[in-house]
This record gives sequence, structure tokens and C-alpha cells, in this order.
Amino acid sequence: MYPFYFGPGSGTETLERDDVAAISTLYPAPAFFGSTGTISGTVLAPNNTTKLTGVNVIARNVADPFTDAVSAIAGDTAFDDSPTDPRAGTYTLNGLTPGAAYAVYIDGILAGGFSTTPRRIPGVEEFFSGANESADPTRDDPTVFAPVTAVAGVPAAESNIIVNRLAPGPIPLGTDDSAEIFPPFKVRFCGVDYDSFFVNSSGTVSFGAPAPFAFNRTESLLREAPLIAGLVTHLGLDPTAGGTVSFSQTTADITVRFDHVPELAQSGTNTFSIRMVRSPLSAWETKYGDLSSLRSFGGFSCGGRVTSGFEKASTLAPLVVALDKTAVWERTFPTVDHLANHTFRFLGPGRFRDTFEGDADHRGLGHRRNDTFDTATPIALPFQSALAFSTIEPRGADVDYYRFEGKAGDIIAIETVPGNPAIQTVVGLFRRGADGRPVLVEDADLPGVHPLSAKVVRLPSTGTYAVAVTTRGDTDFTGAGTDFGRYNLSVVRYHGDVLPLSEFSTVEIPLGFSFPFEGRTWSSVFVNGPGTLTFGEGDGDPFQAYSVPHFLEGPPRIAPLSQDYEPDFGVVLAEHGRDSLTIHYISVWGTITERPNYFSTEMRRDGRIRVTYHATDAERGSGIAGITPGGGAPDPGPTDLSRRSILRAAGTTYEELTFAGNELDLFFHTLTFVP
Repeated sequence: MYPFYFGPGSGTETLERDDVAAISTLYPAPAFFGSTGTISGTVLAPNNTTKLTGVNVIARNVADPFTDAVSAIAGDTAFDDSPTDPRAGTYTLNGLTPGAAYAVYIDGILAGGFSTTPRRIPGVEEFFSGANESADPTRDDPTVFAPVTAVAGVPAAESNIIVNRLAPGPIPLGTDDSAEIFPPFKVRFCGVDYDSFFVNSSGTVSFGAPAPFAFNRTESLLREAPLIAGLVTHLGLDPTAGGTVSFSQTTADITVRFDHVPELAQSGTNTFSIRMVRSPLSAWETKYGDLSSLRSFGGFSCGGRVTSGFEKASTLAPLVVALDKTAVWERTFPTVDHLANHTFRFLGPGRFRDTFEGDADHRGLGHRRNDTFDTATPIALPFQSALAFSTIEPRGADVDYYRFEGKAGDIIAIETVPGNPAIQTVVGLFRRGADGRPVLVEDADLPGVHPLSAKVVRLPSTGTYAVAVTTRGDTDFTGAGTDFGRYNLSVVRYHGDVLPLSEFSTVEIPLGFSFPFEGRTWSSVFVNGPGTLTFGEGDGDPFQAYSVPHFLEGPPRIAPLSQDYEPDFGVVLAEHGRDSLTIHYISVWGTITERPNYFSTEMRRDGRIRVTYHATDAERGSGIAGITPGGGAPDPGPTDLSRRSILRAAGTTYEELTFAGNELDLFFHTLTFVP
């Protein structure tokens, strides 16, 4: 049923049998169920175990197939798309003609908006075959049906449909497409056993969900489902473009091959394979032939519910031992020479466990160690859980507390950054009240950052505080959230005065001392919306934030991270010390990425400059980081700042961060410029 009326002549003026059956099932007349037939069953994956929700099931009267047909989406009465839901994969077709014989079959949903998420069939569309129903196409011919007779008031015997297993050989895969494979054994990846995996036109094998798209960016690797990246890129798998994708298997291994597959809008082809072995460990092999791709990735990722989003690319070795790594990959910009015609073997990680909590408390009662204010994990500020592993798991039965000591007037920035944006977290700040019980801290004198996942609070009093982290639907912090997965908690302590800064604005701040920089001495600094500090004049133009010529031609500047920001979404502070001034950008959102950035720049009387990056946006937008005297300074070329800690506080030193090339990897790094 698709209940929309499109006007006269559209064919939607009258209710068809499918419409009548759907509406009558919801609002039945007294005699409806007693006077019509019913066929029901479950749609099962080729393993005959996994229930498939989101597949369309149709029953057609063999004698009147075009006007007497009723359909339903498998699992349409389930609570969610989880295969563990008791109603997952089940279907019921009511309103059938008594005495009529029906052909029942499954059909893919091509388009439309549905409350039940459509699911691609892990095989071909096929009929219910009665006693021959199985995953074996040699026994269960998908084109042959066993008729099911409808009887008034009596449900027919369960008509379970087992999807035929895709046989080894060519995989029917198009551009931006995926195909699900059910191997003869469970495949272990990142400590989890999977009954199936997806072969994707993004050049990957993924687990638990398809990953058909790729944008040559780290996000495609880290935020998707768990995956093995043969070559994360946008492959052109149109049959007219040439190239094939296939798989073969034995009882001990299964191999997926991409042979001479071209990229979209690129010349040349790519050949590589992914071989997964039957093992109690996460073990696999990636083998490359000739490659032409210039912008791609090779490696693996344990997926968005496990990765921090702050992982950095590296160079693959012939044997990659990654027992404690959530992701390991190599970027092929601008060549694939290191991957082409080489073989890489991986020993991947097992399950990851929360570093900050235990399975039981000291009384052995099975309580999680940090699930209350009193059992909170003690932390020292600044704190970044991304440097370890923190997770809300299982769904609906976890909340985490982190305890620290605070003083009245401290400005505390709390946020879960950036992690997987699909995992919606809720954070709260508590202090111990006069009665000894935790009290939620609210403070309206500082701008808000995000209503649920972030807070910037000036502490009202000295005492013991605790940050609580849970997921959406759990604003009372009992642990009953509706989501799960890894989060990265950032808790940083600041002091200073709030600056009235916006996207296009600039504010001049007295330094309070004479500051030597680039051959001159300065008494003030301009703090600019695009994330820069300039001397002599301001520069609030966000559209020039990505321009190296503008960086070199403008006023003398310190650019901790020049981008187009929205300082209204966040806080900018000026903190004066005895011999220093520090400018803090706190959870300032990038206009393009809409992700938070945390960095501070300290300028000292002796000319020393220290730039500290906290949980700065790993979404890898464009920008510039560095220093320059400006005024048309010569271009010395870029420097990889992530590989440096001490630099000269004179002349021009910079790194250009581009959307498709050199990505941001300065998070949790400190740069010191010494005169």
C-alpha cells in the first residue's frame, strides 16, 4: 500500500485490494478476518537464522494476478530494524480471496518513504517454494512457486521464505551499490563474528551494514560500518565501463576480487583482492595488482561505533599487527606506488572494552564502576577520553560518570567530540549538594554550545563535580538511553573573559606587555572570527581563511587554525596572565563541517608562542595553520606541523589543510614557536 491520491486519471481514484486489505487490517469490519484468508511467515537470510526486516512480500492470485494481489513489508510490526526483535522479518497478508491459490514471493523496494527501512535482498527476488524452500538455488529454483491456498477464517501454514545464497562467481554490483554474501562460516572482524558481509562498489568489504559510497576522505573510512578497505574510492561499476567483481570460497577462506575496475571520472583501472580466513582471530589479507587510483585509502576500520575519529593515517607494512588499533590505513595521495603489486597481511583487534569502567564493583554486585556520582572515574583536567576507549554499552543499560575537583569561577567546557555524529550523546554536570546528593549544574551566563552533547559552565562554587555521559532519551541520567557506541569526552578547564566575536568580526585586545613578533614589538592583538590573531590590523574575512596568498600578503599573523567559523556556536576567551595572554577558541563550529574546534594560543612576553590543540575538528575541513610576517612574505612552501613540536617564531611557517588532500591531524598536539 502507498496511500497517496494523485488526482483524476492517476489510477489512484479507487481502493485496490491491497489498499482494502491494509486498511481493514487496521480497522477491520466484524466479518473481515472470518470471511477472508491469511498467509503469514518469516523472511530468512540464507543462513536460515537471520530474520530480514524491510523486504517486500507479495501474494498474487494465480487466476487473477493483476487485480488480486496483497503485499506487506517483512518486519513492519517490529519495534525497530534489529533482527533480534521478536517480530523481525515476519509478514502477514490479510484480505485474501477464499479458495484462491496464491503465488507468494519477495520483491526489492526501489523507492518510496516507509516507516520500515527498506532492505536490499541478499540474493535474487524469488518465490516461496514450499517443501523445496532452502538457500540452495539448485534445490530451490527462484522462478518456481508452490501455490498457497487461502481459506476463509483459517490462516495458512507458515510460509517461511529462505533467500537463496549468492553462489561463488560474479557479483551483480553497480555504481554506488552493495551485495550481501553469506559465507559457509562466520567471519570474525574486530572481535565480532558475522554471518555475512557486504561487497561494496566503494572498493570495500563491510560488516553489519553496506558501505557503497566513498568520497576519498578519512570520514568515509572511519564513520562507516566496520570495513576492510581494499581501495576506498568511487569505483565505476557500470557494466559498460568494464571490470568485474567476484568471489570464491572454500571451507577455510573466502576471497573477493576487484579485477580491472575503473574509477568514476578517472582513467585507468584497479585490481585488488581481499581474502578472509576462518580463524578465532581477526585475520585477513589484502593483495594488490596494478592500480591507477590517485585518491584512495587502503587498510581497515572497526566502524563508527568503535573508532574515535581522531585516528591518523600511517604507512602499511607487509604484516600489520593491530591488536589494539581501531583503524589502520594508508592514504594514496598522490600515488599508489606503495600499495600496487604488494600484499599486506593483517592481524586485527578483538573486542574493545571501556577503559574507564569495570565489570563489577568491589562488592561483586555486578554494578558498573562509574555509573553513579559516588563511583565516578576520577580525572585530571584537561581530560580527553579519546586517548583511551570510552563507550556506552549495552544500549539502554549504561551511563558513565567522571569526577574532578573544581574551584568557583572555573570555566569548564564539556563536550563529546567528534566521534560518530550518528551516536547522539547527552552530557550533564553535577555537584554534590548540601544534602549530599548530586545536583545538576545549570549556568546561563555563558553561551550554550549544543543543547545536549556540550556545555560551557562557570562553576558556581568550589567542590567536587562529576560529568555524566549517556545517550538520547536519558536526560535524567539513569542509563536508559536509546543509543550506544563509543564517545569521546572532552573536559577542559579555562579562565578568562568572553570576547564578543562573530563569523565576520574582529576584536582588538591589549596584551598587557610588549610582545616581540616578526621584527616588531606589539602592545595589542586582533582576535578574528576566522580563528587567527593579527597585529596592526584585524582580518575578519572568513572567505580568505583558506588562501595561502592572503595569509602571506596580509598583516603579521598567528594562525592556530584559520577556517570559516561560527564563533556564535561556541565561546572565545581572553585569559591574561602576569607575562602572557592566551586566546581560547572553545567548541567553535566550522561553518562548512558544523563540527567543534578547541585550540588555544599563548603569547608570552619573551616572544614565545604556544599553540595547543585539544579535540579540534577531525572532520578535516580546509584551512591554514602557522605564522607569517605577512606584507607579501615569500612562500617557503608548506611544513607538516604534526611532525614538529618546536619551531622558529620568525619568518613564515605554515601547513595548508585541504578538503581533498592534506587533512587535519593536529588534534591533541602542541606547537611551540621559540624566538
